Amino acid sequence: MDINNKDSVKINMNKKLIKITLIFFSSISLLIIALFLIGTFYITHRTKGDYFNSDGVQIHYNVEGSGEPIILIHGFAVNADLNWRRTGIIKLLSPNFKVIAIDLRGHGLSEKPHDPKLYGVNMVKDIANLMDTLKISRAHIAGYSLGGFIAIKFATLYPEKVKTLCVLGSGWEKPDEENFFHRALQKSIKLLENKSGIEPLSTKIEKNRRTGYIHRLWVRALTKYFNDNEALIALLKNIIQLQVSQEDLQKILCPICIIVGEKDPLRKGAENLHSAVPHSELTIIPDKDHLTTPISKDFHSALKNFLLKHSN
Repeated sequence: MDINNKDSVKINMNKKLIKITLIFFSSISLLIIALFLIGTFYITHRTKGDYFNSDGVQIHYNVEGSGEPIILIHGFAVNADLNWRRTGIIKLLSPNFKVIAIDLRGHGLSEKPHDPKLYGVNMVKDIANLMDTLKISRAHIAGYSLGGFIAIKFATLYPEKVKTLCVLGSGWEKPDEENFFHRALQKSIKLLENKSGIEPLSTKIEKNRRTGYIHRLWVRALTKYFNDNEALIALLKNIIQLQVSQEDLQKILCPICIIVGEKDPLRKGAENLHSAVPHSELTIIPDKDHLTTPISKDFHSALKNFLLKHSN
């Protein structure tokens, strides 16, 4: 084979290699775009429900199923569908219960005020106003993450309205003597003001709390791209109103279940709550973290069994 033929073969091989490389990277790019579009649809697609006026703020909620009412309160920077529908909880409970899933103010399809005074304990009052709107005197109350803190506060302010309390992926945090959480909270607010995403608040409660990379990435994306920044800032500026003293916890006399993942950074708070309220039931889901707990079969079983046990 002469030199010209060798060069020709090399050129053809290089062309084929370039073509294969281009096809490969084009396929990867298309896959990434497809995954992004699917993810965006997953996050933004909503099931439309009804609205009620809660002290001047329009609050969105969905009602499905029949039976004793249970009110589901979602976590920070998500919405009712992401927390309860995508995880299968609404489908799990609706055959036996009247499932009411609320979008917290500042989230989802609810109104998003930018005044910090309109958050804090007002988020708790929204639950009471929802029950009054639907003419419900008592209900099972379940909250995940931030929703768990709201549920606990609700049970201390309106104990007569709570049949059972389900604190999920959440717990009770003792007073912050070193003000570590307060300082970290101010840092999170500043990041949001700079249009940057933030890490999960659960990692800010103590220095040694850790959460997984996917969880951090998820919260950073949600807070940066899929929420009203000013509303989240306003919420964080008044979140301190959700604090509950150990004395207030003693007002909760109804049955309480606490369910948390073994690897959830809020596990310590769940254990704190269990210690502070001895009649509570604590279930720790093995090998699960804050994101994977709600979709686990063990979580579903523990929650449904507790509710059925305490239903008429």
